[in-house]
Amino acid sequence: MLWEHSFFIFLKEKMSMNMKHSIFTLAAAAMLAAGCSGAPAADEGTDKDTFTVGMECDYAPFNWQTSEATDTSMELGSGAGYCDGYDVRVSKELADKMGKELGRPAACSGIR
Repeated sequence: MLWEHSFFIFLKEKMSMNMKHSIFTLAAAAMLAAGCSGAPAADEGTDKDTFTVGMECDYAPFNWQTSEATDTSMELGSGAGYCDGYDVRVSKELADKMGKELGRPAACSGIR
């Protein structure tokens, strides 16, 4: 553990602030590039005719969950009811403008 302490002393005393900033910037860029893969995950849909939007359906008036279907609501699936609100309406409009169908949300499998 002594080497860790010595390394941090080296960083503090020998490296200029500009060099520390450059290392931090490169590390941040590497993490960003690693997280921005163009390939979909194995369980993601690759249907090019579907537009899928993620939302929590818990922030009225932007989006909310309801048990009754309306002209503007979208079925959540698995008996969870429907999602409605501004976000759903805008998503439907965007999908229409792009010539795609608004996809039904899939179950969340966690953050990757």
